[in-house]
Amino acid sequence: MPIADDVLSAWFHKLSLTDDGDSPAEGPGYTSFCADLHRLFAMLNHDSMRELALQEPKKLWKVVVDNATRGYEIEIGRLRGAEEARDRNQTEMNAALRAENEALKADNAALKGENASVKAENAALKPEIVRLQAETVALKAENAALKPQIVRLQAETVALKVENAALNAENAALKAQIVRLQAETVDLKADIDRVKTDFAEKKARRKEKEQRLEQEKEKLVKEKDVLTSCNRHYITRMENMERELNAHQATRSATRAGRWLALKQNKGFQIDDLPLKDLDELSRAETVLVNTLLNIDFPTEISMYNPIVLVTISAPRSRRSDTAATWSRCHHSIPRVHVCGSHPLDPRRSPCAARVWGPSLPVGCRYGRADATSRKAAAHRGFKIPDAMRDDLAADDNAPVSDFCKGRKSKGRRRTQERFVNRSNRAVSIPEVMAVKRLVQNAYPLVLAPRGRSFNPVTDSTTGVSDEINMLLKIDKLGAPTTLPIILNHTADFKELGTIPVGKPGSHDLKSSAVRQVLHDVLDALVWLHSHNIVHRDVRWDNIVGVENAGRPIKGILIDLGEAVDISDRRRAHYFRGGYTCCPLRLMQGTVETEGPYHPVPAYDYAAWLLLVNSLMYPKPWMTALRASGKVLCKNSTEQRKMIRFWEELMVIDGWDRFYRAAVEESVDGLRRLTGFVH
Repeated sequence: MPIADDVLSAWFHKLSLTDDGDSPAEGPGYTSFCADLHRLFAMLNHDSMRELALQEPKKLWKVVVDNATRGYEIEIGRLRGAEEARDRNQTEMNAALRAENEALKADNAALKGENASVKAENAALKPEIVRLQAETVALKAENAALKPQIVRLQAETVALKVENAALNAENAALKAQIVRLQAETVDLKADIDRVKTDFAEKKARRKEKEQRLEQEKEKLVKEKDVLTSCNRHYITRMENMERELNAHQATRSATRAGRWLALKQNKGFQIDDLPLKDLDELSRAETVLVNTLLNIDFPTEISMYNPIVLVTISAPRSRRSDTAATWSRCHHSIPRVHVCGSHPLDPRRSPCAARVWGPSLPVGCRYGRADATSRKAAAHRGFKIPDAMRDDLAADDNAPVSDFCKGRKSKGRRRTQERFVNRSNRAVSIPEVMAVKRLVQNAYPLVLAPRGRSFNPVTDSTTGVSDEINMLLKIDKLGAPTTLPIILNHTADFKELGTIPVGKPGSHDLKSSAVRQVLHDVLDALVWLHSHNIVHRDVRWDNIVGVENAGRPIKGILIDLGEAVDISDRRRAHYFRGGYTCCPLRLMQGTVETEGPYHPVPAYDYAAWLLLVNSLMYPKPWMTALRASGKVLCKNSTEQRKMIRFWEELMVIDGWDRFYRAAVEESVDGLRRLTGFVH
């Protein structure tokens, strides 16, 4: 009975997997043999193939056996090749391992050397390690000590963070405000543009108005020239003065007549440097002139109420005919008497005139003028420096004093007052004229001061003249600059002095460059005085004169040092003396004898200098201010309130405020910039 094919396939498959124990049941030869044997049995198992198998059993079997033999031979050859390859690989591997072993031995030897050197270095590093360990311990201790500080810093950091957050919030608010301000700025720029347009239109209208006013001014000047071109002096409506002056041509100057009248009224004649003929009785013209001046509402130079007389008369050889003048040393707005030379308008008259000027501005603007021209009876020495005094001034320090300065009698003269001559190194040359200041008192001394007598401030009463003499002598020793006067002589009773140079009062007639130079010179004089602890206290246009030399620019001279004080002792209190415009604001806000002590300081002089520029740039308001005069010092007076209000407004006015601060802070450089605005 035939065997099923699946049974036969399973049996041969199992056979192909059988291991006989000698060789593995694997390889292509054995597998092929099993496959051929399986195919043989399959052919025999089928009826169709059984006949073929019986016919050629030997042939088929031989083929099977040959195929199996070839398979085994192939497999054996393959196995032998694989074994030989394994042997070769093993040999090569052993050789590589031996070489590697040798390299490792060499590396091991090198590592042993390195290990030895490392051990030596380690041994050398042990002390360093010990030191570092000690430092580590110290650092740990220091770290432990720093921990509280670290905690504190951390707390501060937290606080700073909180503050930073607040600042950030504030910054955000500021940014919002900046945005708002920028928007407002845009609006303001638009407004500014509109204002500029309006200003340009107003400026154009103002220019047209100024042109019309300038044309009217030129017309008025022409009319004035026509009116003043008459061949005689303009006389006021004082008919009696005009009549008497025309009737009596031979007369002296008003100042000399005033001095004579002062001596006459005191019923005693004190002979000084006046010639004997000057003591003759006054003419009717002189009497009318003096009485008219005395009856003016304000005191004048020849008035006994104003005790100081300052007179200068040009010498006959003077190149200029209008350098002689008389100034008043007074704190009030008063008419001024000028005894000066001028070109004669009438050929029959000599050029000597007495001029009375009404209330004027500090800068010298004149109006309400009354002129009286007189004829000289003879050539008087006047206030020209006597030749004897000139010789004494030019002599050496050891030279004897002349009889003139000693006050001795001479032919035709009585004994005069003794004079002390000051040979100053600052006077490079002796001029022809000098300014004389004389004290005229109601109780004039009947006896001359003894010869060789010196002024004693303890026993003698001090006056503005004696104080000025002492101050001028002091600054002369200190080497004062040319912007301060030079004292040439003074009398033994300290009631008269002569100074140089002789100049003209400041005036609007000066060019702007000359005015700026005068202001700079006055400021330099104040700086020098303050550097030597001296405060002037009377800085005003009445006390400033300009000196012009041929070929040289005008020089401003700060005169009248009668109110100047030494402030070296800052603890010493003073009473205020000086011009009313120079009165400090602190005293006007309180009283003249204010509760706190009054200590003069340089800032007061700088504030008064500031008024010089203000009155020059804005003269109109000062025309009424001058009439206030001494009333400014009266408590709660209208004039004082106006002056206080003026200072308070000056402090805040844009432009003037910084110059006021410069005066208070005594910043000279800041004040100098103000002169640049004078045009």
